[in-house]
Amino acid sequence: MDPIRKHRRDVWLRIVAPIAIPALGLVVLAVILIVAVAAGGMVSKQITVAMSILASAFVLLPMVLICIVPYVLFAAMAAGAGMAHSKAQVPLRFVRRVTEQIAEKTQSIAPRTVKPLIAMNARIARLESMARGWQEPESELEKGQS
Repeated sequence: MDPIRKHRRDVWLRIVAPIAIPALGLVVLAVILIVAVAAGGMVSKQITVAMSILASAFVLLPMVLICIVPYVLFAAMAAGAGMAHSKAQVPLRFVRRVTEQIAEKTQSIAPRTVKPLIAMNARIARLESMARGWQEPESELEKGQS
């Protein structure tokens, strides 16, 4: 086939037809609605409703096409999250086991580590109370004068 003829056919099939066929459909629909009103088969309010429905389709179609990209991204993220979860189960189990072992070890070591600190704190508290006992309390007379 001649490349020029093929190009013209492709232009008509891929560019002109997708635009011309819906435009022709709209013209035919408008003519049918005008004839229906003229013949008395429809009221203008019905035409308004029909055209509102048609207009909402023209508004929604581009919105659907625009939203396809985020939908595909969300689907890919969901699939990726599922794969990541399945791959991360073994390392997560290992980390959990190690964390449990560390927690058990800490609970067994903590009392032995803290006992000397508690004893030292008790001694310091005793010395502090003894030091406060050495201080002479102010007499009632001195308190009243201040």
